[in-house]
Amino acid sequence: MDTPQDLAWLLGTEVHVHYNIPKRLWSILWLRGPKRGTVIGYATTIVLEKVTFIVSAPGRARAQRTGQRSVHAHVVGTVVAINTEENLQQLTRVSYNPARDRPATFHTPDGKPVHYAERAVFARPSPEAEHGYAWI
Repeated sequence: MDTPQDLAWLLGTEVHVHYNIPKRLWSILWLRGPKRGTVIGYATTIVLEKVTFIVSAPGRARAQRTGQRSVHAHVVGTVVAINTEENLQQLTRVSYNPARDRPATFHTPDGKPVHYAERAVFARPSPEAEHGYAWI
């Protein structure tokens, strides 16, 4: 399960998504039900609608205190496309950085905080890029 799978059956499902740095893929987790919080699979790209960007304040504080990475920033939204090629050129990159001197929110390159988007693409800017970003 460490590679992108055919997850087309997830279309229309509300999920939790975060970027998995070691795998360089998007981790997709169940949002509700008995499997809540369990990884469903991984994707190279995922497009969500009605997207809420979430940063856990306690998780952020713990990561800053210990200096260890942890999943404390994620998004929730409804899957509309998965493992598709998306044109990012006309979109604005959204990122999150847990450093103390950075905002405690997802934000655009000009510093504008992002808490919600009607539609967002989650992808790496190029196949060789190390990090993935949201694009709105």
